[in-house]
Parts: sequence; C-alpha cells; structure tokens
Amino acid sequence: MPSKHVVTRLWRQPQVRQARHTLSPVTWFRKMTAAYRRSPNYLIIGTQKGGTTSLHGYLAQHPQVAASTIKEVHYFDKNYHRGENWYRTHFPLNAASVNSLCGESSPFYMFCPNSPARVAAMLPEVKIIALLRNPVDRAYSHYQLTRRRNREPLSFEDAVAAEPERLAGERERLIADASYNSAAYRNYSYVSRGYYLQQLSEWWKHFPKRQFLVLQSESFFRDTASAFDRVLDFLKLDRWHPPQFANLYPGKYTSRIQPQTREALQQRFATPNDQLFSALGKSFDW
Repeated sequence: MPSKHVVTRLWRQPQVRQARHTLSPVTWFRKMTAAYRRSPNYLIIGTQKGGTTSLHGYLAQHPQVAASTIKEVHYFDKNYHRGENWYRTHFPLNAASVNSLCGESSPFYMFCPNSPARVAAMLPEVKIIALLRNPVDRAYSHYQLTRRRNREPLSFEDAVAAEPERLAGERERLIADASYNSAAYRNYSYVSRGYYLQQLSEWWKHFPKRQFLVLQSESFFRDTASAFDRVLDFLKLDRWHPPQFANLYPGKYTSRIQPQTREALQQRFATPNDQLFSALGKSFDW
C-alpha cells in the first residue's frame, strides 16, 4: 500500500493536474492506487431478478467481507475495454482488507457470452455463486423491470414472440466485438435467460464445478437464513446474520402473467429444466 507521502507527492505532480480538475479526490485516489487494490474472491453472476441484490447486500454487511464500491461493476461484460486497473478501483486496498474477502455481483455475467473466458483469465480461483429462479417467473419479472424503465412498448406475449428477431445476431456480434454493448441482448432476453444449463455449461468449460454454488432463488426467498448459511460455508466465512433479512430490491408489478401464457412457457421450459436438474444432480420445485 502506498504511504501518505507517496500519495501526496502523486497528487502534486504536474501530469495529474488535468485529472485533478476532472475527477473527485476519492476517484483520483482510487485510480492512482489501483495496483495496490484487491481483486475479488467471489462473484455473484446471476441470474437477473433472482435475488442477487439482496444476497450482495447481506454479504456486504458481513464483518469479514469488503464488497465492491458498487453492486454491479459490469467489468467482464460491458466495461471490459476499460482495463483491469479500472476494475480494481472498485475494491479495497490490500492492507485494508487482509483478513477479509471481497466480491461483486453483476447478474449479466451469467448470460454474457464473453464473461466466462474473461473471468477465467483474470480470476482463475474465484468462487462463483449463481441464483436460479423459475424461468417463467424470472422472465415476467424481467419484463416488468423493462416496462418500468420505459424500454418495452409491447405486451409480454408480444415481447416473447418478438424476442428471437430482437436478439438475432446480437450474441455473435458481442463475441466478435469486445467493445460492443448490446442493449437488446440485455433488455429483451426474457425467455433466453431462462435456459440456465446453456449458460452454466459455458462457465463450466472454464471453471471446475467445485468453484460454483448454485442456489434456487425460491429457497433463498423462503428460508433466507439457511440459504445464506450455505453461502457463508461455501465462502468459508464465519456464520453470521444481518439484523434482518429484508428484501433489498422488491419488484413492483403492475399486472400478473396470464394463466395461458404461464402454461405455455412452463411447457417450453419443461425439458430444459429437466436437463438442468440432471446436470446439477438436484431438482427445484418449479
């Protein structure tokens, strides 16, 4: 870790005057000390609308955890072009967290085709947590979020029907162009993100399964304390609970999914879900 005198000398150098005018002192300090900062021990990679915000918040309160400065850093998907030093600015200094773990939660990592190889190149020993929610409920919650953000003019049924056309070629373009940022791939992947085995299989090509903890979101919602204990055991942290297990980001629904739409999607996901359960060696009550 740089001494106070080193930091003061850096702050006064002429070549950083421009940075001093454009960056806050805190941001500037983080940039200048990036090489002395931790890299994460764990990542929560998804799924979106599966409880990742709450899990990240509970872990951030643990006395042995120093979480990222923001929940979703999005380095291994849309910010990869910014470089490793930019990523490290979001984590604590080495000396400040020598006896703790640090990590972040970016739920697009699981679905982004570039993320597994990028994470493996930088963090080969990182522990990875995935929360999987019933893909039908996840799809509808995702749709409601996109509607609240005024990015979805279609009904849910029409959006599901339009999804293949909206996403056509986007995955291939993401793979071909590391700097490409696909809003369509993030916003309109309601059904596609529910094919969990396809996504996990890409991660398993780069990491052994022992570095993964896969949890059912519904179990996490129902019995948060027990699920959180499993996370703590997986990360080898002391058993500890926050003052309360509140939902840190509850969804706000303006309507309910139509019964016939739910039935059609349940049938659509039946075989992929069975394949997922076979690969995991356990079933979820979906």
